[in-house]
Amino acid sequence: MNEEQQDASHRREVHRLLTQGKSDEAQNVLTQIPGETPALRNELHYLHTWHAVVQEAWEQVLQQVRAFPVILDGVDQECLLTNGSLRRRQPICLLLLGEMARALGYRAEASEHIQHGLALLNERRMNIPEVRLLTHVYLGRIALEMNQTTQALVQYETANRLWTEKETNPVFHAAILLGLCETYTRRAQFEQALTTGKQVLRLLQSSASMVCQEHILLLLSRISLSLGENASALVYAQNARCVAS
Repeated sequence: MNEEQQDASHRREVHRLLTQGKSDEAQNVLTQIPGETPALRNELHYLHTWHAVVQEAWEQVLQQVRAFPVILDGVDQECLLTNGSLRRRQPICLLLLGEMARALGYRAEASEHIQHGLALLNERRMNIPEVRLLTHVYLGRIALEMNQTTQALVQYETANRLWTEKETNPVFHAAILLGLCETYTRRAQFEQALTTGKQVLRLLQSSASMVCQEHILLLLSRISLSLGENASALVYAQNARCVAS
């Protein structure tokens, strides 16, 4: 076994041990993995953060998630990591840990970390509305990436229900609805997809945001084709081309 294969074997072993809650054994294996490349350093950063969670060393977890290049949508991330008791900051740490895992391609682990955070949010005096909303959005994204469309639908519909008119970020609301639109499309629920996609487009246009406009226009074009609305499909495709240019 060469060095690269040995490192990969060690990383798999750390995943197994941390999943089983065996933090001491995981730490022993972690010390044997060199972080000589940026990709490997990022993975080791994630594994050390996960190890700190298993050990319930939350001050260390806070430091670790701050140092990893993950930015959550639609919230003041630093504010959520700074304000409140250490216990109330645990769900946002777990959400960030989940995003660290997702960025590295570990979608199953990402879902488990974020579900852990959701369980904490359900405890007494732990509900943080903006973190709960984000939790369902990111669980929806992971489920969609894993082609688990039933689970994605549950998560995105929950996030959409949690959205309130008090929220002031229409682009983030559009992102929630875009996930819902993509889920409907994967499930061949094209009428619902079309209605939701049009709502996404209105939100993006009303906020003068070009973010995601090309993507939603192309998606609306595909949905229209699936419904046999060829003329509408052509218009959406042409508009997407205009946005791109």
